[in-house]
Amino acid sequence: MDAQGIRTENEGADEIVRLDSVRKTYRSGTGQVVALGGVTIGCPRGSLTAIIGPSGSGKSTLLQCAAGLDRPTSGTVLLDGEDLTGLDEAALTRLRRDRVGFIFQTFNLLPALDVEENVTLPLSLAGRRPDPSLLVDVMRRVGLAGHTRHRPAELSPGQRQRAAIARALITRRTVIFADEPTGALDARDSGEILDLLRDTVRETGQTVLMASHDPLVASYADRVAFLSCGRIIDELNLPMDRAVARRMTHLGLWDRLPDEKGEDVG
Repeated sequence: MDAQGIRTENEGADEIVRLDSVRKTYRSGTGQVVALGGVTIGCPRGSLTAIIGPSGSGKSTLLQCAAGLDRPTSGTVLLDGEDLTGLDEAALTRLRRDRVGFIFQTFNLLPALDVEENVTLPLSLAGRRPDPSLLVDVMRRVGLAGHTRHRPAELSPGQRQRAAIARALITRRTVIFADEPTGALDARDSGEILDLLRDTVRETGQTVLMASHDPLVASYADRVAFLSCGRIIDELNLPMDRAVARRMTHLGLWDRLPDEKGEDVG
């Protein structure tokens, strides 16, 4: 293992996402805030990797740097072998458009569009027509085949998140970044969404990197990394929810969790 507790055997082998010594700092009125303190982690191709940590641990910042939404203060970020830290804004925009999908806690569906229009919106913005057979298959897989003409207001929270996942799948992006994808859902909907994400990895070979504070989320992952105060402090492979909970207890992470779902500051 390296200094942050992450296994390093076969380090860098077929990793779709790779962060090396990534630091991210922000200026504040009282000085400098360290959001990421030298994170090194790789995400294997065709895997589901979870970043677990309490509010303010740096989870969202890590995802944003990994996806090219934010630039690290120092360190290297590789996405599908390309160094994001050397790209200008136009190149980053093209990379996100062509290779990256996003799933957010707040769904980000446009209320004036129906489900099918929301799902195919990234293709429409890129001037591309959806493959009809792929659209049918994606809507079937996410369980929305009978809801294509419904507006978001007519859907349950779980169905809205399914639509957001379908939007990420229809573009066949190389990697999907999911920030608290179950944060606004109840236990039943959360389990169904996590099943869907895990099945997506198994069936399509796409890669999912998600951030959460919920040990249940981690139990669906192939690998989980624990983040605290901007540093990765431990790692588990093929974790079970009880093992994750025990590890969080051992690491003292429970005391820093929010009382309610919906935190999104780290």
